[in-house]
Amino acid sequence: MKKLIIDLKKQQLTIEAQQETIEMLRSEEKKLNEENEKKLTIQEILVYFTNEEKIRLSELTLHELRQQIENELKGIKNSDIESVVTNKELMIKTIENKEFLVGEHLYHVKVEQIYMYTTLELHLKILPKNR
Repeated sequence: MKKLIIDLKKQQLTIEAQQETIEMLRSEEKKLNEENEKKLTIQEILVYFTNEEKIRLSELTLHELRQQIENELKGIKNSDIESVVTNKELMIKTIENKEFLVGEHLYHVKVEQIYMYTTLELHLKILPKNR
């Protein structure tokens, strides 16, 4: 009976030690995840036009416009997400105030939605500008 009590106490101490280890590991994991999130960077930029069917531009025009917008944002690639989020309003104003010349036509875009993680996803409305 005494041996059984001793074994039970040893098991209880082992369980407590393992629970402390588990808590310590969870805490470390949470800390590492937070640090890794701070290190995440924008890897890709995707541009979508919300009104591309309605505006009826050629595929080539849409492609050139998309390329110009992506080129305007190339400095954001490999930037950490936190700094991009902090400067989001500046990025929006930069895109919206820029005139994009495709062929002989000028276009503006309006930012309708932005999704940010390792991919920056922009949903833009094309606004033709009369010369």
